[in-house]
Amino acid sequence: MYSRSPALVRVCRPGQASAAQTRANAALAAHDLADARDAPEPVDFAASDRTALAIAREGTVLLRNQGLLPLPADTRSLVVIGAQADRGVPSGGGSSQVIPRGGIAAKEQIGENRAMLFDPGSPLEAIRRQFPRARVDFDDGSVPARAAEAAAKADVVILFVDQWMTESADARSLQLPRGQDSLVKAVTRANPRTVVVLETGGPVLMPWLDQTAAVLEAWYPGQKGGEAIAAILSGAANPSGRLPVTFPTSEDQLPHPKIQGDPNGAPSGPLGRGGRYDAMFSATYNEGAAVGYKWFFERGEQPLFPFGFGLSYTSFALSDLAVHVSGHTVTVSATVRNSGQRAGTAIPQFYLTGPEGANILLRLVGWDRVDLNPGEQRQVAVSIDPRLLATFDEGARRWRIQPGAYELAAGFDSQRRELTAGFELQPASLPP
Repeated sequence: MYSRSPALVRVCRPGQASAAQTRANAALAAHDLADARDAPEPVDFAASDRTALAIAREGTVLLRNQGLLPLPADTRSLVVIGAQADRGVPSGGGSSQVIPRGGIAAKEQIGENRAMLFDPGSPLEAIRRQFPRARVDFDDGSVPARAAEAAAKADVVILFVDQWMTESADARSLQLPRGQDSLVKAVTRANPRTVVVLETGGPVLMPWLDQTAAVLEAWYPGQKGGEAIAAILSGAANPSGRLPVTFPTSEDQLPHPKIQGDPNGAPSGPLGRGGRYDAMFSATYNEGAAVGYKWFFERGEQPLFPFGFGLSYTSFALSDLAVHVSGHTVTVSATVRNSGQRAGTAIPQFYLTGPEGANILLRLVGWDRVDLNPGEQRQVAVSIDPRLLATFDEGARRWRIQPGAYELAAGFDSQRRELTAGFELQPASLPP
């Protein structure tokens, strides 16, 4: 056969080739592909950085803001604390992890065989660039009492905390690891004007939430994450991220508060390539499709932050909800208005409730993203995938729409559903 790189297609010599390889060599030669060289295109690193910055800005979610953010340009003193914020931002582990241009910024050992890697792009330096007139100090947060002392001397505290996650290993709990909850409590006691920046792979518990002035969920923000965080803190960017998951108040609200099976997680390596399970176990997921926001809704549970939630530095309003039905095609529309004082991005969301027997208690069926200037309004329209109106019939291998009265709600998260409109559907059967 042959191997191919961006620069070269190599054909095996006849003496080394099997019959199949010989035929492949002949085909390559017939099409002038043998030893063909591809001219590599230059990598546009500037465009890559712009894309990474836009993604990080748009994905960051403002969870809490007691009037502290955005920070004024004349802020005199800031202290940045914790989570290697002087060096970079954390990266999740597993097959999606890549080594960034120039190599990693830092490495923090997690247990015996794993390490949290940090992408370059120091949030500390990015914050200093955003606030050139401020004194910006740093404390690594390893000693809570020392960090609290530094916090007490500053006008504002930017406190970074992290949680490392990877495929093949369950998070043992939703608590921040390595005693970081104690760090947050010590710092917020010393200075309530504290912004907590979460760099996590998923929801975490926040027993200190009421003591903070603001909370920003930055996830694992990537190669321009530091710049994105600094831009949101300063108001150079208006946060527009929305939660793709529900943040619970406690683990007791979850379908499976305790990890099922082997607490040590996945096998010690890929099965079939030397990996093995130390013990086999069964896991039962009897909640079916009632997961995430559906689980909370069906049980009347109040989450810490609902699915779809996210704050902005402006405000939005919805009006004129309408539903148009043509057969089993449903289109929903609404008017979105920026009722605040600065430009921002609204994310109107549409949720469906079905009649008895449809097994649709609450289901996200569409959303839109709208950039609006102050006072500007715009109509958004979403055509709903008919399968989102249906339930799958395992026996018939078909989607079935139940007849009856349905309701569509429009809002800005799974709990803040402000407008409703009813409509009727006739029975229908759809292919998978």
